[in-house]
Amino acid sequence: MEELNDALSKIKSPSDVTVVEKGLVSLLNVIDNEAEESVRKDYIKCLVEGDIIRCLRRPLMETTSPSVQHIAAQLLAEIAKTAVGRDECVSGDVIIPLLDLLVGTSLPDSIQACRALGNICFDNDSGRHVINDNRGVDRLLDLLRDQLTCSHSLASKLRKVACGFLFNLVNTHGRTQVSNCNIQQPYGLYTIEPASPTSLESIRLVTLRIKLDTNVSDESVIEKSLSLGVIGVLNDYIRTFKYDEDLIQMILLIVEILSDCEQGMTKITEANIALTIGQLLSCDISQELQEIVLDLFINLSENDDIKLQLVNSELFPVFLDIIKKPSNDSGQGQLEKLTSDLIILLLTGDRSMELLYAEGHGPIMSVALDWMKSSSPQLQISGALAIGNIARTDQHCIQLENKEMTVELLNLLDKHPVKGGNATLHHAILSALRNLAIPAANKPLMLGHGLISRILPYMYSDMRNVQFKLLGTLRMVIDHQESAAISLGTNESFLASLVNWCEVEDHEGVKGEANRLVAWLVKHSRSAEVMRLMLGCGALPHIVNMLDAEHTVMQNEAIVALTLISAVILETVSQQLVDLSVLAKLKSIIDHDQVIHEITYNSLTLISSLLASDPLRQQAKQLKLTQSIKRFEQNEENRIETLAKTLISVLSL
Repeated sequence: MEELNDALSKIKSPSDVTVVEKGLVSLLNVIDNEAEESVRKDYIKCLVEGDIIRCLRRPLMETTSPSVQHIAAQLLAEIAKTAVGRDECVSGDVIIPLLDLLVGTSLPDSIQACRALGNICFDNDSGRHVINDNRGVDRLLDLLRDQLTCSHSLASKLRKVACGFLFNLVNTHGRTQVSNCNIQQPYGLYTIEPASPTSLESIRLVTLRIKLDTNVSDESVIEKSLSLGVIGVLNDYIRTFKYDEDLIQMILLIVEILSDCEQGMTKITEANIALTIGQLLSCDISQELQEIVLDLFINLSENDDIKLQLVNSELFPVFLDIIKKPSNDSGQGQLEKLTSDLIILLLTGDRSMELLYAEGHGPIMSVALDWMKSSSPQLQISGALAIGNIARTDQHCIQLENKEMTVELLNLLDKHPVKGGNATLHHAILSALRNLAIPAANKPLMLGHGLISRILPYMYSDMRNVQFKLLGTLRMVIDHQESAAISLGTNESFLASLVNWCEVEDHEGVKGEANRLVAWLVKHSRSAEVMRLMLGCGALPHIVNMLDAEHTVMQNEAIVALTLISAVILETVSQQLVDLSVLAKLKSIIDHDQVIHEITYNSLTLISSLLASDPLRQQAKQLKLTQSIKRFEQNEENRIETLAKTLISVLSL
């Protein structure tokens, strides 16, 4: 500490520049030579308490001694690695002198100024605001433009440090912590000599794909950068320095940050920077950088315009080449996963999917089939997901089924039994089969391939997502397929599981699909046997409870199913319907101010059917159902008006 205090007193010397310089060098050596991080922080805290920041402002402005300016900036860069140091730098009025060192000075001075400013604005909104308010963004972008063509031996280092500064400046979301990202370790941002770069894998993994709310001041930093052409500068840097991987990695992180706001994504799209980034994949770059590029593409491709750009470019064959490389290690497996995930994401866009599919003649069809037949579980999953994403229109579904796609999917499913199989693959295949089963023309064809018997074993899967897609597929394929509905509806083992799924609380999708399938089995089988089996396994309460559903579609499905049940086995279920208060639920539906005509008519039809039962007719009178029905005696739909008058007459007897 004595050495620190002695050096600090020299810096406070009011006149002798030489003494000040010696003090600065001494302090810098003390900090640099201390290996223990905790001790270094204690030193910096001691200096801050000794008013070092205010004392450094004068050396920073000492234009007669460039070396003093340089060392002062370097010392500030070290001090700003700590939170207490950063806060003091904002209040100590050193930011403006540091900004003055950015442009028009020597490269070593610019490097140290960038280091200091970048560290100051790390996780520090106040620092960002001061930099932004004093044309810091303008000066930084001017510096980056100047360095595009600079061949000085230190230019490469300055470019990296300047991009590090830009990263911390626009990183208002605190999105990535690259070795604390206070411009300490990665890419040589904290000393003149670069340190060993941080693991690129860790950089990729900690880059979050989330969008957070920002306040107006935070947003202005990004908005100003975008308005001043930061995307164009980054685009030029990628083209010019594509073989400088450390620099490119930092730039890609910046692009990802800028893409989080709508204006940034617009600028990224307009500049076609995604295509420039894509060209990196054709260069001899490391596997780690390929992963970062692909991960960025996955993030950017949430935007449909970016999807379209990538599909319209010549990058699709490049993506396929990455997948085709021999997978000899886990790293190549990661590339395979990222690339196939990206291709699936491209298929989620309507226009990009149409281009890749091209009515069955596009490149994706043969690729998807090859993937499904490969030995790679990841590619098998991607192949099934590709088919599912193509099968988003009736026309595509019919075209796919004409190519016997159900057979391909079921053959793949057969290779992965429910016990010990890949649940993610089960989910992907069932998702594709569900979509294929939507068009009416496909249903008998798919049933002819033994669809129900081959997918029914997956009712024993423990994975809710698999159960969800299984139920959805079964519901789609029995639509207007009476024999299939009867076959499924008389499978008592399945019905037992189905009723259990109607009650699950940990997955709303499974619960909803199970309840709907119960109603659909009644509707499409129209079978007294199915209805009695349903009654026996406890399905009736679930159909009645669907009358309380928020969605009118589910309400109507329940009404139709109950109408059929009451028409076929009313005598058997009448007392249970009384106990379940079915008429009270129907009264609540027709009393609603915004009830739609279809629901009204179907509800009145069900009430009419239920009134054939004495216990239910008596309950209707107790509920004063006539008063609810009276408002439909005059209705714009004649059928509703006629039915309402008939019901009032029946209830008046």
